[in-house]
Amino acid sequence: MVVDQLPFPPRNGVTLPTFHYADGLRKSCRLNLVLMADEAQPFDQRSLAENEAIFGPIPVIRVRRKRKMVRAIDEVLARDMFNQGWELASAPPSLMNCKADVLLASPFSAAAKWEATGLSRPEHFVCRIAAVSDCTAAEYHARHSQDFGSFRQWLKGRLDRVRSSRIASVEGRTLAKYQHVSMQTATDRNLMRLLVGERIAERVTLVPNGVRRDYFEVCPNPESNTCAFIAELSSEYASIADWLVGEVWPAVVDELPDAKLLIVGKGASAALGAAIRNARNVEHITFVDDLRSVYANAAAAICPVFKGYGLINKALESMASGVPVIGGEAAFNGIEGFKVGIHGLVCRPRNTPEFVSAICHVLTHREQAAQVGRAGRSLIESQFRWERAVGTIEAMISGRQRVDV
Repeated sequence: MVVDQLPFPPRNGVTLPTFHYADGLRKSCRLNLVLMADEAQPFDQRSLAENEAIFGPIPVIRVRRKRKMVRAIDEVLARDMFNQGWELASAPPSLMNCKADVLLASPFSAAAKWEATGLSRPEHFVCRIAAVSDCTAAEYHARHSQDFGSFRQWLKGRLDRVRSSRIASVEGRTLAKYQHVSMQTATDRNLMRLLVGERIAERVTLVPNGVRRDYFEVCPNPESNTCAFIAELSSEYASIADWLVGEVWPAVVDELPDAKLLIVGKGASAALGAAIRNARNVEHITFVDDLRSVYANAAAAICPVFKGYGLINKALESMASGVPVIGGEAAFNGIEGFKVGIHGLVCRPRNTPEFVSAICHVLTHREQAAQVGRAGRSLIESQFRWERAVGTIEAMISGRQRVDV
């Protein structure tokens, strides 16, 4: 199993599935984890030791980025992606021309790094699975919809959309070497079909993430006035957080002076950090060891996600905890049977009045909010189980899952 982030602890959209896949598969397979590490960003040796205590010895392959000009030319010529232009720096001798029954690469970036090393050919593996979760070309194609504020962001979003056709060519060529491609939502499979091609889409099996079972045991505080926003603040959610504390929350506090916003996430810039500190009734915590404590004291979870692809783990966890979720339609991607107003509250992208109204409604209509929380929990519990996800991967390995070649 080839990964590019250490699976434990499972804290983000990459490590959640890689940890649970590895943890589940090691019970039925002789699992060997391989870490693809960026030479420019040394990993923590203590974290490696923690993972080896769980999964056994983890050999490390070090890769380095190609020069910027080379990566730019490669992308223009659709030979490689600028962000995935890697070359081998070093590898343990044991991995030279290695062979195994199964190759499982998770996520796509790990598959791209493995491809760049040239260490093994597809025929060295009986079964080849790429657990990519999302469509990479779709991510670039949809970035213009995430534009939030500056002209620079607006321009970058449109340039990324132009780049998406080149990204799709590289993505298709990389995934063509895998018999199985697992993705998390039907939306992503459709985007794969439209942007990358039917040949790859035919290999896609939907493998939605699960939710930790102890989230379903959370009992939200019915008297809480706190709304939670949980996100990595150095990425695409930085501008969303700035909008939330600069426009949405001041209007909420004007209407409900006791309302509080808790932001959980690291990576905020100096400017965003200052905006958060200066906002009324806003608390910022960079890290929480167990998010159940946040959900237990949340009246609502705010998920202003507008990207239109991918499964949003924080929305799943919030709903599993019985907390009503307020978000864009994309926050509920991949949740079958979801009904607006029944399982969660949906607002249009960047629509400040709608988000303010929804937040105030939840904080002033407690019983109705509790009903939404209970309905959301029931919906998630029926669909998102890690054992089901691992079982689907095991079916691919055993040949019970259809293989397109």
